Amino acid sequence: MTDVQVEKVQPQFQYRILGFAFASWLLFLAPLRWFSGVRIKPENLDRTAIDRMSGGRPIVFVMERFQLLDLFVLNNVLRRFGMPAVKREARSNGFLEVAFLALRSNVLRFYGLERRDPFSDYLEDLLSHDTRLHENGVCLLPVSVFWSRGAERSERNFIFRGLFPDDGSANFFQKILLFASHGGIVDIHFGNPHIVTRNSLPELLATPGLSPIDRARRYRRVLMAELNRERTAAMGPALYEFSTVANWILADPETQKMINEGPNSKRNQKKAHHYLREMAAAYNYTTVRALEAALDFVWTRIFKGIRVRNFGAVREVARTGHILWLPCHKSHLDYLLLSYVVRKQGLVGPHIAAGVNLSFWPAGPILRRGGAFFMRRSFSGNKLYTKVFAGYVDFLMHNGYPIEYFHEGGRSRIGKLLTPRYGFTSFCVRSILRRKAAATYVVPVYFGYDKVMEDDTYAREVSGAKKHKESLWQLLASIRFLFSNYGRVDVSFGTPIHFGDFWKEYLAHHEAMGQVLLPARDGATRGSLERLEEDIDVRHPLVQSCIESLGLRVNEGINAAAVASGTSLMAVAMLAAREDSVDADRLGNRFETAAWIVDTVSRELGWKLSNAFSAVEGSFSLAESPSVLLPESRGGDEPVSSSPMPSQEALSAFHEALDSCLRWGFLTKSDNEPDAAVMATEGAATPGASHLFRYRRSEEKSLNLYWYRGTVFHIFAIPGVVGKIIQQHRDSGASSISRAALVSGFEAVRSVWKLEVFWPRATTSEQLVAAGLLILRGLGTVGECEGDQINIVQGESAGGHLDFVSGLVRTEKELYGLQLAAAIKLTEAKGSFRREELIHHAHALHRGAFLRSIVTSPASLTLVYGGRSFDALLNVGVFVLKPGNVLRLSFGALQPLTEFFDVADLNKVQV
Repeated sequence: MTDVQVEKVQPQFQYRILGFAFASWLLFLAPLRWFSGVRIKPENLDRTAIDRMSGGRPIVFVMERFQLLDLFVLNNVLRRFGMPAVKREARSNGFLEVAFLALRSNVLRFYGLERRDPFSDYLEDLLSHDTRLHENGVCLLPVSVFWSRGAERSERNFIFRGLFPDDGSANFFQKILLFASHGGIVDIHFGNPHIVTRNSLPELLATPGLSPIDRARRYRRVLMAELNRERTAAMGPALYEFSTVANWILADPETQKMINEGPNSKRNQKKAHHYLREMAAAYNYTTVRALEAALDFVWTRIFKGIRVRNFGAVREVARTGHILWLPCHKSHLDYLLLSYVVRKQGLVGPHIAAGVNLSFWPAGPILRRGGAFFMRRSFSGNKLYTKVFAGYVDFLMHNGYPIEYFHEGGRSRIGKLLTPRYGFTSFCVRSILRRKAAATYVVPVYFGYDKVMEDDTYAREVSGAKKHKESLWQLLASIRFLFSNYGRVDVSFGTPIHFGDFWKEYLAHHEAMGQVLLPARDGATRGSLERLEEDIDVRHPLVQSCIESLGLRVNEGINAAAVASGTSLMAVAMLAAREDSVDADRLGNRFETAAWIVDTVSRELGWKLSNAFSAVEGSFSLAESPSVLLPESRGGDEPVSSSPMPSQEALSAFHEALDSCLRWGFLTKSDNEPDAAVMATEGAATPGASHLFRYRRSEEKSLNLYWYRGTVFHIFAIPGVVGKIIQQHRDSGASSISRAALVSGFEAVRSVWKLEVFWPRATTSEQLVAAGLLILRGLGTVGECEGDQINIVQGESAGGHLDFVSGLVRTEKELYGLQLAAAIKLTEAKGSFRREELIHHAHALHRGAFLRSIVTSPASLTLVYGGRSFDALLNVGVFVLKPGNVLRLSFGALQPLTEFFDVADLNKVQV
């Protein structure tokens, strides 16, 4: 609150009901408090947050309409925050802490309903006469109250539109009906604060020559637009009946031209209509509400909790543009989970692109009413189906419906992100370019599960089993999961990608290389979508390259927002070990180290990574020491080491994850007889005498652990690659390694693993290496830097830590090394080879190496990763395609990789 003395002038009340000031009527609504439940957005809003937003200034809450029930809800929230209630309108010097203004006014008097705009006069009075504007100013805070989250529907009849209006204009009695039909649930959204002072007005109000009243009216339009954007973000655009959608899409000239081609245009018209009926969603607010209520029950039975991370930036862009949700695909639950979370966060649920395999009864009709639209797995050259589908996507985007789709194409059977498929993205980009919709935001989304219900199925498919088609029987069988506990799930949102900015960056990059994408209409800046030619050819190779680049950027955004679940940390700790079983104390230490690595990488690289326990108990309580950086990055100062330190929080997290992995059958335990020294020094620190046991991977569910490890491999590959390179130098007898050699070796591996890790391209290899060195320094495996040389610490303890860190990438190192060794053998025997021949020969080589304990990863992984590793090596030129679809090995491209992947040792294995 400002120190300026406020002249206490009793204002004249303009907001009256039946001749009485509105504050006199609020007392009669007090009983509604016992029946109402208010959902506040943002969820973390409290008095401290409001004080921070307002800077301690007096607050004027700006609402779209003057309605008593809306003020009642606002006052309930303010009482919850411990703030004074709103009892008067904002007049100059007429309030101390809080007041309100309405942009529109429906005032009920004895002689009828008066519609007037008091806002402009009040604001002009405030700007001209309020003495507080000379110093700190006043905060105008927009507020929206939603009594229904149903979007407007064009086909609603007169009676229902009269009882339950969709446009936010409901009167007192209509809101009472909405209140009853929604179980007393009301949503209130707080917007962005506007700080107004005499000497520092918003730019729009500072235009020279504006009269005070014109300035106030212009500001009213700004606030009205902001509240309208908030309503659209929360409720979505208007919904249309199917006939309107069909007329919009099938009347398109290009579509009509395709329909009229051929001898039977009527048949083509019916076929196009059938295609549209097959794919179109039937979004229904009643169904969405029912699904939300059902999922409230289901999630509490399946999960301990759903935690949402990094949603603040998404909420901001939802008010200003159109959103495309692009999540990773880990489970069938992803479809429901994202829509559920988005609605709980106060935004409208998206239309979801789903495979036609999910359209079976009864799931298909329910999903369709929940916003799902269905697409065939393959369009198989069906030009009419492709055109109708592209038209439907363009209809959704043109009308502002948020869309959710999985650009990986299917669920990941290996835990890692799959290489994007660009078909659906191309439809979206074409629509954006043709409409010049620069304010389109692509939002990457990461799902982090403690356990996915399909992990056993994934393990069987990795072992060679065929994928089962989804059906009613599978749906009925899944009911048993309601009585299972799968831990927690985290939904983490990456940084939204503004398409207009992405387009400019893309064009600037290619123009720097002398490639002009498309001429601008007037020869001006080509980066602006508004300046593109009307007849843009979206089949241009550089447009297609832009689509691919966008898909890769999305995967990078997903990985940069990853959450390491307790199960994934446990999988990392177990699979990095060479031995079959691990003592509980050592396993706990590795688990804590893995969590510390996640936090360290996130902090050093500026990514949005987190471990699964940070949302429950603050930060995972490991060391918070200053970072270890290369000397140049700290101005030549001596680097300071940080290291993982055991804590009670870390210990609790470890035991929770361990108990879960034992319950789910991922790990088994056996008796262990520790020596007296271990019991004396470490036994007392572990509750429950867990040091009496050793833990090993379950033989039946070993492949499950590889799936969970895959979800966070990109995080641990950073120190893993650095550690492996340093370990190879250490084993060769070297006491140091040059930073240039380390970065060069790292860059060679990064180029091959580009599609394994999807590290953000904006993060350089030097930065990644620096983060890896920080971790190794914290573990005591590297010492002081002397110029360009990084000292390698000798000794058994340092060697053990280095072996653990290099073990973080052991599986991929083995799989790629085996394929390279197989390529060398085939080249020596035949001179060339084919793709499938290489993959099967690598599998045979893997079996032999596994039986001789030369490698530790199961041989079945070679078949799963075979195509993935082949494509990676083909892209970097290690394999060269020759006429006749035969391949030859490029020894020049192979040479930088042989040492890291231990190709020489694996080449000695006999099939």
